[in-house]
Amino acid sequence: MAEKPVVSASKALRDIRSGLSDMEIQQRYSLSEKGFQSLISKLLAMGLITQADLDNRNHKAKSSPGQISAKDFVVQIKAGRTDLDLMGHRYSSIRV
Repeated sequence: MAEKPVVSASKALRDIRSGLSDMEIQQRYSLSEKGFQSLISKLLAMGLITQADLDNRNHKAKSSPGQISAKDFVVQIKAGRTDLDLMGHRYSSIRV
């Protein structure tokens, strides 16, 4: 079984606040989607971020439902996502 990546809370917070997308953060720290969700949950539990912070960040990141940026799409390809993953409902439309 692969070792779980160790992520510095201060570095993750810096990246979250700097505007990196979820996918960029996942790639930077070698996190799966589940690992990223775990990181966010831990930051919330520690009181280092609030749900309002996340809601505001997610609102800025989404231009419309079902779309991701071309940059995030490339990040997903490089991260080894399968065709099935990429063609799922989350990636039904790519904005450039």
